[in-house]
Amino acid sequence: EDPPKSENESDTIKQQLEQIKTDLGKVLASQKIVTNLQKQIAELYEDNKKKDMQINALQKRVNDLEQYTRQDDVIISGYKPKHQSYARKAGSNAEVDNANAPEEERMNLESEVIAFLKSKDIDLDSNEISACHTLKPKQNKTPNIIIRFVNRKTKIRLLRQRKKLVKTNVYVNEHLTKNNNNLFRIARQLKKEGQITSTFTRNCSVIIQYRAQNGDSKYAVIHETSDFDKHGFDVQNY
Repeated sequence: EDPPKSENESDTIKQQLEQIKTDLGKVLASQKIVTNLQKQIAELYEDNKKKDMQINALQKRVNDLEQYTRQDDVIISGYKPKHQSYARKAGSNAEVDNANAPEEERMNLESEVIAFLKSKDIDLDSNEISACHTLKPKQNKTPNIIIRFVNRKTKIRLLRQRKKLVKTNVYVNEHLTKNNNNLFRIARQLKKEGQITSTFTRNCSVIIQYRAQNGDSKYAVIHETSDFDKHGFDVQNY
């Protein structure tokens, strides 16, 4: 004799409930795994965030130390030296600087630069210079000249007179690190686009001048690209 229909239905329901309990247990176990993974991901994210901050701090420290070693330097660009080392390089297309050139040749370059500046009413004494040589040029480009001064005041005095070089295609700038030079490049691009009023360097720091929303003129020191964002300039694609 077949069992009552109600008993069959009860057994089916019990089986379904057991299956639901089993499936629920699996879901809860999976959810626990997911929760643990999410926690681990959050911890890793925080660890990476801290490491990124440490890396940025170390990079800034290295940049600052590197820039400090260049505080007494200026870079002269656009001037075509005629000293012997440069003539040899131009003939051989060798891309090396002449920091290790014979003393006589480096002194010739120094004298040549001093004479050029003097012709533009800029006085510079050779006793104020501790080193003068060309840097590695880019292909088919006039090599830049680096001058290192004995006294930083001499560098500042020279920079204040560089307006006398207008229309000569010769420029005198501070010797910036690769990072600071890139910041200065971005700042010059912003000026070219009319987004800022002016930009310049002082003690090898990049400074920008811009108009605030209320019309006031403001200055900002730029240490890293994020500083542009802080002052409302999007430079992501620069």
